[in-house]
Amino acid sequence: SGAQHSFTQQARQRGQAKAELLIPAGDAYTPVRSTQMFLYDQTAAGFTRVFAGLIQDIEDLWIDNSGTRKVIITGVSMESIFDTVYASAVQYVNRTCGYIVSDLFNRFESGSQVTQGNIEAGQVIPLFNAQKGAKLSEIYTQLATTSLFTWFVDLAMLKLNFQLPTSSASPFTLVSDAVLWESVQWKVN
Repeated sequence: SGAQHSFTQQARQRGQAKAELLIPAGDAYTPVRSTQMFLYDQTAAGFTRVFAGLIQDIEDLWIDNSGTRKVIITGVSMESIFDTVYASAVQYVNRTCGYIVSDLFNRFESGSQVTQGNIEAGQVIPLFNAQKGAKLSEIYTQLATTSLFTWFVDLAMLKLNFQLPTSSASPFTLVSDAVLWESVQWKVN
C-alpha cells in the first residue's frame, strides 16, 4: 500500500509511533483513541513486537471519491497508562522505592493490561508522602530519580519494571543481509 510505519523507543524516554493505514472503500474499520497499538517486525521465523502503546491521535485523509481513505495513527508507549492513574494520599515510613512503586501499583492500577515485572528495591526513604491527585507516572519518575533507576513498560511482556538502567538498548536484535539505505515515498494524486 506504500504506507510507512515508524517508532522510537529509547531508554528513559517515552516511545512514539506513527502508522499509516490504507482503508479501502466499504471497510468499516475505525481506530479509536486510547486503544492498544502494536507494531511488529516480520522475520522469516515469525515476528517480534517492536512497539506497544496506546493510540493518541488519528488523522483521516480521503484518498478518492470511492471512499478509500488513509488513516495516520500516532501512538505513545505504554508508560502513558500511568499518566491517567492518580494516587490518593498515602504515607510510607522507612520503605524502599521499589516497595512504594509496587504498593502504589497494587492500590491504584487495576484492570490494566500492564502487570508488575522486575521491581528492584532501590533506596530506602525515611518518609515519603504520595500526594492526592499525583500521577503515578510522576511518582515513579521521582522514585526512579532518587534510586538512580529507570522505570518502563517492557513492550514484549507488557510488564512494569523499576530497576537499574541496563545496557540492553532494545529487547530485539536487527539482523539482515539486505540493508535498505533509502526508501520510496508514494504520493497519491
